[in-house]
Amino acid sequence: MTYVSARNLMCLDPRLMASDTETCGTTMQRLLSTCVDAKLDDADTCDDVLSDFSNFMRTTPHGDLESYDVTNDRLDAFLHQRVSTCHKMAWPVVQKLLVLSHGQATVERGFSINKEVVVENQTLQSRGTKNRKRSHSFCPRC
Repeated sequence: MTYVSARNLMCLDPRLMASDTETCGTTMQRLLSTCVDAKLDDADTCDDVLSDFSNFMRTTPHGDLESYDVTNDRLDAFLHQRVSTCHKMAWPVVQKLLVLSHGQATVERGFSINKEVVVENQTLQSRGTKNRKRSHSFCPRC
């Protein structure tokens, strides 16, 4: 997933949907174009998906979208509850986009965890070296 595609995923943020539907519609259009280029979706259905997504943003109460809490709510569950039942054309595409972004986040999180482990191991190794130097300097036979 490219940086531009990941940045365009901001259209799936319910808070942005409530405050700036036009920008969300434009970025969803870009994402659909990217999906067609990657052969993840058919070009024939893009207009219907975009129309259904716009309809979702227009018909969902803004208070409901603004109530999304990043720290407590899961985006996939939040959108599934609201999109999957009434917006049958948009949901499969939203679902694919969530899976793609989740995979990217998992990979990045894995890199982050690996880096933490490396840093922790290096810290433990340097402590061990310092401890050996201290014990070595206090040894009367050495």
